[in-house]
Amino acid sequence: MKKFLLAIICTVLFTSNADAQYYGLNPADWKIYTKEKGEVTKYKGRFYKGVVFSGKGMKTGYRLNLLSKVDKDKTSISWNMMFKEFYAIYIEVYTTKGKRVLRYTSLDEDIGKKNGYINFGLYSSSRNSADYPVTIYRNLQEDLDKFEKGNKIISLTAFMVKGSGGIGDIRISYPPHYADNLIERDTETIIEDGRWYSKPKHWSIFTKDKGTIEHSYYKYDQDGIKLLGKGMKTGYALSFPTLKDGYNTVQWDMKYSENYAIYFLVKTNNGVKYLRYSSLDYDKGIHDRYISFGLGAISKDGKWHTFRRNLQKDLNKFETNSKILSIQSFMIRGSGWVSNIKAIKDSSLIPIKNFDSQKFNKLLKIISLNTAEIKDTGDEHIKYVYHSDQIFFNTDDDGNDVFVPYYWVVFYTLSSDQTKLKPLIRIETKHDKLNINNIKFNSNHTRMSLDANHYNKIYQYEVLLP
Repeated sequence: MKKFLLAIICTVLFTSNADAQYYGLNPADWKIYTKEKGEVTKYKGRFYKGVVFSGKGMKTGYRLNLLSKVDKDKTSISWNMMFKEFYAIYIEVYTTKGKRVLRYTSLDEDIGKKNGYINFGLYSSSRNSADYPVTIYRNLQEDLDKFEKGNKIISLTAFMVKGSGGIGDIRISYPPHYADNLIERDTETIIEDGRWYSKPKHWSIFTKDKGTIEHSYYKYDQDGIKLLGKGMKTGYALSFPTLKDGYNTVQWDMKYSENYAIYFLVKTNNGVKYLRYSSLDYDKGIHDRYISFGLGAISKDGKWHTFRRNLQKDLNKFETNSKILSIQSFMIRGSGWVSNIKAIKDSSLIPIKNFDSQKFNKLLKIISLNTAEIKDTGDEHIKYVYHSDQIFFNTDDDGNDVFVPYYWVVFYTLSSDQTKLKPLIRIETKHDKLNINNIKFNSNHTRMSLDANHYNKIYQYEVLLP
């Protein structure tokens, strides 16, 4: 039987490098360096910690000096951004060949050296809206190598921004040896995370029969959006930001104990389509503009489940000539809980046939995840006990600091040449120990289920494998 490698390892939220820290959280640290002036204010929202720039668009520039703050060998950087207009981000570095400026915009390609900058594209989807963040990860040395082979970065000197929007969670860290080559990161846009200190700002009820939508703190399980109405007669809609360029994979958590129907409204080259997901054990296919898929009866057993679907693949199963242009909204009928709704940029996964546990453990140590160890069991069933001491940090709507203890495990696949890790799903819990067992696959390895034991409370998760 063909095996699908599944590795269970623990990871640190946003980055596995403990040396990383935040920069630019204080508006006073930013200086306006252009003739056209603007304003820098503290961001008081739920997505990240940072600042908001308000000025005359691309005519106003903001500079954060880093030279005296960052150790010279730190060349990996990440940040969150929320822009709905044109922007340019400039990262000034000092190299063995002098000063260089790496420029990042919403172009869909890297154009290299031009006008004194080395130019890279973050795609038009990075300029998605003013309501949802996009997380960017860059290995600056790799970016520089693409156009100046042999030139080495000595230090980072400044982070500069042109345009009006938000920047936060700037992290600068040592590249963990080959980590940025080994871990493929998806660009994620969080549509709804269900945190208890959030408000259902982007939700609405689209049916005649009304109900309630509220963020609730689920004390012994996980945070979520509680939807309560007249069962299937009440429908709830969550609007998506403008996402293009391959954001065709979605992931969400749900907890339902009654009938439900989930609809993803997508715009395609053949018109508007509705991809419908229910608790059926089979796919019904096309009926008018609806294409129906089954998530299985297990999806309404009253427990939390994580689902990940590639909407483009689902669409092409029944309409081979249709291409998704954008995802418009997430809609659901029925009363229950949903959380952690994400849109993820597509990337391919490669299952492997043979698994070398010793080589894999060496790989984990290279990328600084040496608290995890994979034991070769001889089949695809792996049991692992997990413990961490991580803290999830954010602010509430009033700008007050909120500290939430958070623990998690991440499921990875390993590429066929055993050189790249690809994250599949993350299971989060407020408990400090988590047993994972009873991992099962269906016959064609397109669906996986597992049990997670949180202090003798067992929750079952099911996920579609890419």
